[in-house]
Amino acid sequence: MAQIVGRIAVSHGPQLYIPPQLWPNILRREDTIVEVPGMREQVTDERMAQRYDACQADLDEVARQVQQINPDVIVLIGDDQRENILADNTPPFLVFIGDECTASTRVSHYHLGDEFTDTITNYNVDTGLGRWIIDSLMDSGFDPAYSTQTRHEQGLGHAFGRPLFTTNADGRIPIVPIMVNTYYPPAPSPKRCVDFGVALGKAIDSYGENTRVLIMASGGLSHMVIDEQVDRDFLKAVADHDIDYMAAMDPAVLVSGTSEIRNWIIVAATAQSAGNVIDYQPCYRNLAGVGCAMAFATWER
Repeated sequence: MAQIVGRIAVSHGPQLYIPPQLWPNILRREDTIVEVPGMREQVTDERMAQRYDACQADLDEVARQVQQINPDVIVLIGDDQRENILADNTPPFLVFIGDECTASTRVSHYHLGDEFTDTITNYNVDTGLGRWIIDSLMDSGFDPAYSTQTRHEQGLGHAFGRPLFTTNADGRIPIVPIMVNTYYPPAPSPKRCVDFGVALGKAIDSYGENTRVLIMASGGLSHMVIDEQVDRDFLKAVADHDIDYMAAMDPAVLVSGTSEIRNWIIVAATAQSAGNVIDYQPCYRNLAGVGCAMAFATWER
């Protein structure tokens, strides 16, 4: 039988992959900046550099843990922002079961000079596990979409390429990508994400092959405008294994980038134990409080 040997959640914001002196240039529009009181001390060169360095240490720790776990496959749960799930058909959940795919850390859409081809990697997909997950989810009352092809030039979207670059840059570990439509209403409710996570955990546990599986969530926490209260309340729920809190979260809060918290909810719901929050860094990048709150967590094996 398959064994879930680890669970990890990791942010994927572009600020993780570019030096802090370039943070203010991301989607820069001076005419839209309304200064938030107290924000000047948050966006000094020193403060941004400190947070960048802390996040790099967090990414190193996540990579170390993946190396230590040494799974046979990574089931990676991330959102898709009109990269492969397009307006012509937008399912809430999609399991990718092509034999292989590509992914990149690509941040060039922020006009910062890089190209997706600079960091593109080929990944093998565990289609056997992917197909089993689909069948099991249907037995649990879900009707997930599936795809055997990607549509975007980089392959999988950035929610997949960036954490894979951190944890699996050489493509050694096969993957099963699960795309969640968090951004574009109607998105699955937090309660539905909890139920999906429970069903996903059962699906993996019931897989007949002797496969060691790491489940990973990609995204979050609050952005584009950071809300530290939302983040800290959610991370407390992670640390307390408070699934009821997660299920009851207000969908009106989980919009824009903050919607990626849904991916964390799914992973938390596959577990029976509390999570361990490695770190939380509210990475502001301008005086309006814009930025991405980065967080990193693991669950007991």
